[in-house]
Amino acid sequence: MLHVGPQSARSDPGPACYSRGGNSPTVTDAAVVVGYIDPNAFLGGKMALDIGAARRVIGELAKQLGRPLEETAYAILNLSSEKMISAISDITISEGLDPRESVVVGGGGAAGLNILAIARELGCERVILPRTAGALSACGMQFTDIVLSQSISVQTNSKKFAFDEVAAVVAELEARLQEFADRTSSKLSGKSRMQLSVEARYSAQVWELEVPLAAGVPKTPDDVAALVEAFHGVHERVYSVADR
Repeated sequence: MLHVGPQSARSDPGPACYSRGGNSPTVTDAAVVVGYIDPNAFLGGKMALDIGAARRVIGELAKQLGRPLEETAYAILNLSSEKMISAISDITISEGLDPRESVVVGGGGAAGLNILAIARELGCERVILPRTAGALSACGMQFTDIVLSQSISVQTNSKKFAFDEVAAVVAELEARLQEFADRTSSKLSGKSRMQLSVEARYSAQVWELEVPLAAGVPKTPDDVAALVEAFHGVHERVYSVADR
């Protein structure tokens, strides 16, 4: 069986085409073999790639598989795309989200290599390849919200809701989060906000689903009923069924 990852050749020694001692066939080598990467234009022409080394390591793998060189290189690229498609499916389809309603954003040094294959398989009509794609994670860290998550476990159920226990743990969580907000307010621009949620499931169900406490901590039976209804809605969105 052909496998891609999870280990990496890293930047040092890197792929064989870097000419730094790497001898394992990599996705980058495969991309050089099929012409997706121009060996004379890598890093804006600052670094020449060794296409002969790339063909050598991919060729050794091709002999083991009994396949032509270019076919093996394409198989490596296709398999790497399939692994990314599977990962995206886990956070979209498995969570009740339709990837066809999304825009695919390519990031990382090889952002453009797989993005069209991924978008085509997921049915996405639009893709974005940012100018900063090669450093998208670092760029994103400069702009994204800072998030702190805190959790405390207390078990209760909708028929006999532990109002006092739940209120106590939520108060503790709010105190922790407020302390963080106060401590960082002088260093961060913009306002902070707090969101509360619970993890809930049907009786005898194995997996919990996160349900926002949109109306705050339940204080009355009517509040609990509203939370139960919200859970049914989340369950229906994720699994297309609700057992009211």
